[in-house]
Amino acid sequence: MKFAVCDDAESLFADIAVWNALSGGIPMRQTQWLGPWWRHLGGDHTAMIVTARDDDGELIGALPLYRRDGGQTVGVMGDGDTCSDFVGPLCRPDDADAICYRLGQHVGTLATDPVHHWTELDFDGGVEGDRTFERFVAGLQSVDCKTHVTSRMSCWRKIKEPTWADHLRCHGKTQRRRMRRWLERVDATDGLSHCDESTEERFVRLVNDIIDLHQRRWNDVDQEGSFADPRHREFMVETMTAFYRDGRATTGAIAMDGQTIAGQMLIIGDDRVGYAYSTGYDIDHADTEPGQIVLVESLHQMYDDNGRYDAIEMMRGDEQYKGRFTCQSRQQYHLRAFAPEMSSKLRGAAYQTRFTIKQLLRRAAGRELVDVAKL
Repeated sequence: MKFAVCDDAESLFADIAVWNALSGGIPMRQTQWLGPWWRHLGGDHTAMIVTARDDDGELIGALPLYRRDGGQTVGVMGDGDTCSDFVGPLCRPDDADAICYRLGQHVGTLATDPVHHWTELDFDGGVEGDRTFERFVAGLQSVDCKTHVTSRMSCWRKIKEPTWADHLRCHGKTQRRRMRRWLERVDATDGLSHCDESTEERFVRLVNDIIDLHQRRWNDVDQEGSFADPRHREFMVETMTAFYRDGRATTGAIAMDGQTIAGQMLIIGDDRVGYAYSTGYDIDHADTEPGQIVLVESLHQMYDDNGRYDAIEMMRGDEQYKGRFTCQSRQQYHLRAFAPEMSSKLRGAAYQTRFTIKQLLRRAAGRELVDVAKL
């Protein structure tokens, strides 16, 4: 493998087929996600994309990093308030273990490179059981980088059962009755209808409606909401539009008397997983349970004759409803790695000390401790 560092993100993302072929089918690693994120949220940061090529010059691995504000901390594209899950190294599937391990080693050695020197790697969005992430961390550790992996919440996935009847049997009697009622509610309620997203213009309008509903719900409890930063809205609209053009995005939105009251930004991965990134519903119509209607309809669509996904990923967050839908949970990881040189090791030790003190304070206050993963 031949490694290099590229600071021209757009040139790499421009070759969509080559880049996306290494993504494992995960939307958050593809150009439709990373490109808009870089354009709208990259700001004054400097791209630091580590690439691996074979002897023929073919791209076989990559890690889309960036240097924050010209400093010595390196982040992974898609992080921050965007809350991108399942980020990680991209690699050719046949050599995934070796490529990701070597990428970790190379990123570790860049810490002492005169041009690409870094002191701390802040990597948010890994997920338990992701072999590419685990091998990357192992590569960092092999070159004496101090790593610290924590988890504050889980990601939740519902995998398709053989039939919808089997799906219902996974739940108790009360939950089965609720799901049947939610599926029937649109047809049974006067004024309630499914929204038309047959054109790009209508689809974009629905995405903006969902963002507005999401914001209103959080603002109503004095929270900023995920889209308080207008750049985040711009990123999401461009991303959803790009996936829509590929036939891989839907909102499942419903309306009351022509007014959108709920919807879900669902991206369909090439891995046949539906990634439910964000949901919005009208708090004034809470008695209609529009959020539950949208969710159950998206679950039911797995069993359609033309079903395009075999699982729904509900992403990070430990809301109770995810457990009620018998989703499988996996820890969502936040990696911090410190360079092998002495000053960075001292910085890592200071971080570990602060973390330990906070854990002790949490225990004393009766709060839940942050999980520490052993990778």
